[in-house]
Amino acid sequence: MQLPDTMAIELNVTHGGRDAIFRPIDHLSTGQQCTAVLHLLLLDNQDPLILDQPEDNLDNAFIAERIVAELRRAKLSRQFLFATHNANIPVFGDAEWIGVLSVEGNKGMILPEQQGAIDVPKVQELAADILEGGKSAFNQRREKYGFN
Repeated sequence: MQLPDTMAIELNVTHGGRDAIFRPIDHLSTGQQCTAVLHLLLLDNQDPLILDQPEDNLDNAFIAERIVAELRRAKLSRQFLFATHNANIPVFGDAEWIGVLSVEGNKGMILPEQQGAIDVPKVQELAADILEGGKSAFNQRREKYGFN
């Protein structure tokens, strides 16, 4: 008798110190499914990981508190290349390199002056414009939240 290979993914949906409750991936919300798969992709591994917008369907608090912490730990032994519109990933994740994609006609490119570390002034300016909506938008959010 030959049995088919099967795999089941379940996610612990409890928070804090409560007893764990695991739910099958097909009974989870889209955000919970993304969380489960992203955690699997970030497990100990030496292979490079390329992801397009890993933040989709995840809330910013979860990205800042959990995903970024995993990235910072894993980047010591693994290379990541992410296309993202979420500032938490490259900024809090201490990205070694940021490249800003430009489009001319139907050709995408990363120009030499639009890449480097976050402490490169032009990269800093572009990151703020694209990821935060610009300095004005960032300052308006800071004021609305009462952060001084």
